Amino acid sequence: MHFVRGSLQTLGVSMAKEEKRVREYLERRLNLKFEQGRLDIGTRERVDAWAQLARPWFLILEVEDQQNHPTTNVSKLWSFLESKRDVRVVLVHVYFPTSRAATSSRGDLATWLGKRLERMFPKRFKYRRLDIDWGGDTCKDMKTSCALFTR
Repeated sequence: MHFVRGSLQTLGVSMAKEEKRVREYLERRLNLKFEQGRLDIGTRERVDAWAQLARPWFLILEVEDQQNHPTTNVSKLWSFLESKRDVRVVLVHVYFPTSRAATSSRGDLATWLGKRLERMFPKRFKYRRLDIDWGGDTCKDMKTSCALFTR
């Protein structure tokens, strides 16, 4: 993982704006539209954003900013996958250089848990960690990856 310095704090951009920027970027790059309403994942938890891909696939976006325990953004989908056996999920888990857990053991644990859920739910769950520094083409392989998941 490599981040280019020139942080979001220097730009004076709030993380809510960065979350919006990520959504807009992925919409353009992946030719999809994130939904406005809440996705019912069967708990009181919410996802940052979601889009319906080719049915029964969902793309779920979680953007880390001040989260100390990013594993919760992965683990909350576990019960969703258990209870909704007909759905499939691509989780895009976004970190920035300023994300608290970007380079911590907790961030590593979230990635490990995502890969573990891939093994637990083969053909139903895909985890993609995306470290965004806005300095390059952060999504060059995302369009191909999402296309493969929705076949």
